[in-house]
Amino acid sequence: MIPLILLLLFCLFEAGRYLAVSERPRNADVIIVLGGGDGERALEASKLYKKGYAPYVMLSNGGLRNHPSTVEAEKEMGWLKEDGVPESAIIPELQAQSTYGNAVYSKRMMKKHHFKSAIVVSSSFHMRRSHYIFEKVYAGSGIKLIYHAAPTSYYNPDWWWTTKLGWQFTINEYIKLVGYVVIYGLV
Repeated sequence: MIPLILLLLFCLFEAGRYLAVSERPRNADVIIVLGGGDGERALEASKLYKKGYAPYVMLSNGGLRNHPSTVEAEKEMGWLKEDGVPESAIIPELQAQSTYGNAVYSKRMMKKHHFKSAIVVSSSFHMRRSHYIFEKVYAGSGIKLIYHAAPTSYYNPDWWWTTKLGWQFTINEYIKLVGYVVIYGLV
């Protein structure tokens, strides 16, 4: 019984870290910012842009499938411009309404612009699911993807269980991860 309890505790403590996929940024053709967040994703993309990791930033819209909107991308575009990213370097992708849509429509934009590599930026808790989805959608495309988590003020993957928001985001991501595996066969 004690080994089972220890295993459950270990899984509980590691749950946030498992979600937080993040690689060191490397030079790429474009930075893809997934919709959502409180501007932290866009600001992380701006930092990467200013450090010269990519000459373009693609904003992939967020939102809900039942409530199509370009509000997320428009807000993020404003944040990027306010932070000094020139409008000529911003490529809006306004069709996506889900993470799966982010992958599908950004891939179309990548092909349209003849980009061969991208840094995918999202919040740490959202990166595992984003990684699975993008790898499935981009499979066989020849496009190299790098996954980079934006730091968030409201989620710490190492201490997620210490806040109500941490519990909400972690449980929500695992539910969505299982749902995406069932619907899209991500594994």
